[in-house]
Amino acid sequence: MPRTHWRLLTLLLGLPWGQAAPTERHNWFNEPIVQLSSELPDCPAPDGPLLTEEQMRAQAHDRIERGTTCYLAHECRYANAYSYDPEIAEAARQRLQDKPLLRGSTLWLTVQRRFVRIEGCATSQRQLDYVARTLRGLPDVQQVEIYARVRLR
Repeated sequence: MPRTHWRLLTLLLGLPWGQAAPTERHNWFNEPIVQLSSELPDCPAPDGPLLTEEQMRAQAHDRIERGTTCYLAHECRYANAYSYDPEIAEAARQRLQDKPLLRGSTLWLTVQRRFVRIEGCATSQRQLDYVARTLRGLPDVQQVEIYARVRLR
């Protein structure tokens, strides 16, 4: 791009001269993330579905392909596997939020293409096993992945 065009572009975007655009992260695909509990205050929040615009563009084609492949293989009722995600997230929230067994934990769920990712901190493996078992029993959940760690209070 010629130098004059670059100057005009940075001026129009309101960017300081010579500085690149920020790499802000957004939930571009509106994927559900649910916080189930929040009793361990020093447990770091997961990144969840936050992506830069560049990451979003890189994933867009694969997401379309994976989403429709499920339907074409007669493994999904909906034409896109990602269409299940809000329903799964809401069912998980209703089943698990405020459960006494989760006391002392800080846990999040992210749902993406019928896969549920558990992240955060638990006070026992029993808590994580309970959450995973409950999620596997929900309709349309294809896979449950645990990325949470067990920490004593």
